[in-house]
Amino acid sequence: MKNLIFILSLIGLGTLLLSISENINKELNGTWNFVAEDAPAPYRSGIIEFVESDGKVTGKMLSGNTTLPMTNLVISNDSITYELNIRSTVLTALLIKQNDSLKGKVFTPEGEMQITAKKQSKK
Repeated sequence: MKNLIFILSLIGLGTLLLSISENINKELNGTWNFVAEDAPAPYRSGIIEFVESDGKVTGKMLSGNTTLPMTNLVISNDSITYELNIRSTVLTALLIKQNDSLKGKVFTPEGEMQITAKKQSKK
């Protein structure tokens, strides 16, 4: 009996975590305008684009004429981590989602940079 209750509890917890994960994926889905004031000139502002398809999220950053795909993208609760490869240098970003905005840091060999983003409204 205890084993049955334990198994049912695990199934319930798994279902809850999956629904939370799917919800944040859908909330992230779309286009975000970002600003990273301490970044080098071509990367100070642009667009972050998240696309959710079949429960999986992919992302990229667009700045000027440059498109940078996100690698190692991990979404957990309201935190988003990913890596960008810029001229053979790997940068790591950590963003926290708060309603329709993202706030966080990009970690570079030269140090940390603040980054913020605001979700574009649907037209």
